[in-house]
Amino acid sequence: MLVRFWKRAAHFEYDPKQRFRGYLRQILTSALSEWSKAQLFEQPVSGLASREGTTVLDWLPAREALVERIEQAYDTELLQIAIDDVKPRVKPHTWRAFELVAFEAVEPRVAAEQLGLSVDQVYTARLRVQRRLEQTIQRLEGSAEADR
Repeated sequence: MLVRFWKRAAHFEYDPKQRFRGYLRQILTSALSEWSKAQLFEQPVSGLASREGTTVLDWLPAREALVERIEQAYDTELLQIAIDDVKPRVKPHTWRAFELVAFEAVEPRVAAEQLGLSVDQVYTARLRVQRRLEQTIQRLEGSAEADR
C-alpha cells in the first residue's frame, strides 16, 4: 500500500492554489482507490483483519479513518514545528501563560495568579503566541506548497 502511495505521489500534479493537506488527502485516496480496484472484491484479503473471509468491501470504510489519522499526524507535526519555532522567540512567562491556558486548559484567572500576572496579561500572551503560531503554520504550509 505504501509503495502505491509513493508511486502515486511521484506522478501526482499538485495545484499550488490548493492546500498541502488537500494534496495529501487526494494522493492517499487515489492510492487507496487504485489498490482497491486491483483487488478482487469477493476474494479474501490477507492481513487486513484477523477473521477469515475479509474482503476489500469490508475494509473500505476504514479508508476515511486512515486518511484522518494521516491528517492528524500531519497537523501534530506541523504544530510541533511551529512551537519549536515560536517558543524561543517569546518571553518565558508569555509562553507559560499561553501553555497554561491553551494546552493545559487552566482558567486565565488561575494562570494569572500562578504567574503573578494580570488576567489581561494572560489573555494578551495567549493571543500573541496563538497569532505567531498561526502565522508560522501558514508560512510552513505555504513553503510546503511552493516546494510542490
